Amino acid sequence: MALRNCLHLVGFELETLKGSKPQGSSQLPAGQPLRVCASTVLSGTKYGLKQTRGKFGLGAKMALIWSKMSTGLPIEITSSMNSQNYTSFCRLDIDIHKNVPHIHIHEKGENKERWHGAEIQIVIEGNWTTYRSKILHYMRQMAVITPYAQFLFQFVSDSPEKNVTIRFTRRTDIMPSVPLETKYHPSAVDILLIKRLITETSKQTLLQFLQHEFVNIGKSHAERLIGEMGPDFSPKMSVKSLTPQQIVRIHQLFRQAKFDDPSGDILSPAGEYNLRLGIIKELHPDMVATFSGSAQVFEGHPFIVEAGVSVGGKDVKQVLMLLPGLL
Repeated sequence: MALRNCLHLVGFELETLKGSKPQGSSQLPAGQPLRVCASTVLSGTKYGLKQTRGKFGLGAKMALIWSKMSTGLPIEITSSMNSQNYTSFCRLDIDIHKNVPHIHIHEKGENKERWHGAEIQIVIEGNWTTYRSKILHYMRQMAVITPYAQFLFQFVSDSPEKNVTIRFTRRTDIMPSVPLETKYHPSAVDILLIKRLITETSKQTLLQFLQHEFVNIGKSHAERLIGEMGPDFSPKMSVKSLTPQQIVRIHQLFRQAKFDDPSGDILSPAGEYNLRLGIIKELHPDMVATFSGSAQVFEGHPFIVEAGVSVGGKDVKQVLMLLPGLL
């Protein structure tokens, strides 16, 4: 896996530089030193509408920043793709003031065992005595919902007898499908997003813009929408010439008009199989039930509800629950 892929693991995006390969390439620019690959931390939804696991994808970046602030030690990433006979090793940290990565080492290594995956190592400072139970609880929760991943947690103390090593083993090789990228649903956009789409679109006319930048708006539907916008709008008018007032009118119509729901096929649920397997693997319950519903829509956003319930199991303490009104 090339440097671009290593940076993506911790939330960086490479900029396309003059003389380098395009953004879709997974290889480094030929003959270019590593320092030319400037990059910045990503956040928000500016880079496309696509399901992500985690909250805004900031977890790895925040861990990297906290490592930099608490210990000053860099993060290490070892990765390899299934088709590669080598591993890629990258040691880097972040320049907090400039918001760019500082790459210490980037090199290839042998991969005789044809291992593939990603391994991220990070050293941070914290209060282990106070937060031990919370950290281990979080790791177990991660292991429950990702039985296809393996986690190794190690705590090294000044006293060897206090060392802690916990391995959350992989139970399956079946992973959720890769989520698909999609365009925005007209019911899910606000005025600022419409303005940004207008700025970035390559379409020339308002008709083309509505037809190609949003899902569930065909040509005939776009023509009807333009007709309802009023006399100041026409299908062939330049989309770049829209005034702020006209953009507000478009947004108002998007909120009032009826559109077909977006497809749930773009989502990537964990799946009942993985959810059930993760619960059994980590909790060893006496009984377990899982559920994965069909795709639903809220204000133009598709979603799927998945849930798991278990009774009994390892490390479960018996408690007496008093329910008001039942005794």
